Amino acid sequence: AYGRGQGFEIKGKKLLTPTFSKKPKFMLDSDGDSFFCNGYALSNSQLDLEILQKILNSSVMDYYITRTSVQIGGGYPCFQKNFIEKFNIPEFDKKELIFLKKENNQEKINSFLEKKYSIKI
Repeated sequence: AYGRGQGFEIKGKKLLTPTFSKKPKFMLDSDGDSFFCNGYALSNSQLDLEILQKILNSSVMDYYITRTSVQIGGGYPCFQKNFIEKFNIPEFDKKELIFLKKENNQEKINSFLEKKYSIKI
């Protein structure tokens, strides 16, 4: 019934994102049991997926994707692989990784990342 099988193949903990979304919407599948039929999954990251999720859901990613990807009607930017894979993740020291792991306030995370990327949004 399905034309493509990629959604069946990725097992384990992963980040899922829809192909088109007004804002970054990377969702953590911590059980690794989710089935998805439209969108993309990120796994096997060198960075903890919870930290990566916070970075990819940030104002920096939103700024990047709205300026580099295509958009469909209504202003929905595209989160396809060819756009996501070009997004650069900087190196973080141990203290920064601890901050990102523990912090849940997205405004504080955005402020930290805007400084880290040397960008004013």
